[in-house]
Amino acid sequence: MRQWTQEERLKQAELIRRWQPWKKATGAKTEAGKAVSKMNAY
Repeated sequence: MRQWTQEERLKQAELIRRWQPWKKATGAKTEAGKAVSKMNAY
């Protein structure tokens, strides 16, 4: 596995801050969906 340089890390961090994937994240909306996703760890 190749290691990222410090410059690559900084560039990727900036891209992610612009992209803001956390704003597009979705999760279970219904109670049934929440019950299923709650069991994912098992």
